[in-house]
Amino acid sequence: MIGNITAGLYHSLFNPKSIAGLILWLDADDSSTITLNGSNVSQWNDKSTSAYNFTQATAANQPARTLSGQNSKTVLTFATNDFMANTALNWGSSSTTLFIVGKEDKTGGTSYQNIFTTGTGATGQWGYGIDQNATGDQIAIFDIGQGLAKFASTMTGTNADVLCFTSTGISAGSVPVNLYKNGAADANNTLTATGTTSAAGAVIGAAAGPTEAYFGTICEILMYNSVLSTTNRNSVESYLKTKWATV
Repeated sequence: MIGNITAGLYHSLFNPKSIAGLILWLDADDSSTITLNGSNVSQWNDKSTSAYNFTQATAANQPARTLSGQNSKTVLTFATNDFMANTALNWGSSSTTLFIVGKEDKTGGTSYQNIFTTGTGATGQWGYGIDQNATGDQIAIFDIGQGLAKFASTMTGTNADVLCFTSTGISAGSVPVNLYKNGAADANNTLTATGTTSAAGAVIGAAAGPTEAYFGTICEILMYNSVLSTTNRNSVESYLKTKWATV
């Protein structure tokens, strides 16, 4: 039970828009937000009011739509060259809370797998990237200028994980960054950012470029334009964990 509400009903009753500041909501199980090219996805539409839709025009780089991929729900599956991009979303320059639900395929990939990144990768830019080593190394938060903060957590690979990242914003210098996995806090860390100018755009499934592809599924992504309170963060995590049966 969650209060007097059964866990099975929680995700259908909770709406991420009920928490102020939602600027991105990508839900792989909402077929109305997916544009297909055969069995692959060419566009993934934002359910927030921001209209930060992610696209991929090249068929060879489009993720697959996988039915019943997690808890009998549809997911997007990324592999070797798959990625989707939005050129307008600029995240990381101010306070951010980002939730990502996904399951890493630990049999694929040979280096860091970039799950969600910002910018174009140009030298001197700054913005965040979140990645996971294919061999089970730590989840890392990195600056486009190549500052790096590693955490003890890894993606399990046996089930989908709910990752939550928070920061008050990045600029050149030291920036506190926090990571939560499946509702549990990792040790806090500090990212030493080296970039000097803000980066625009965001990429799912690769680093800007693109390089270092993510192998695995992505179920849902939520982004807020503030560091959420513990109560609100817990509410979103409970919704995602219940909906996607991550625990």
